Amino acid sequence: MLFVLSAAAAYATGEDYIDETLVYVTVERGAIEPGYWFDIGRSDSGQFMRHNLVLEYGITDHWMIDGRATGLD
Repeated sequence: MLFVLSAAAAYATGEDYIDETLVYVTVERGAIEPGYWFDIGRSDSGQFMRHNLVLEYGITDHWMIDGRATGLD
């Protein structure tokens, strides 16, 4: 059986992980982009949870700055 899905337009997120490597697109000049992600894992000291907040700002169309705050549970 063959199923085919199509869409008039498909958009991907600006950020993606390929084999644990972050691939991203620079945000446009003057754009502000907030982000959040949650990690859960295990280390030598036991299980952990991380909350990550990020804010990106486009200085130019080719340069941006970003800041991140990470909370560990």
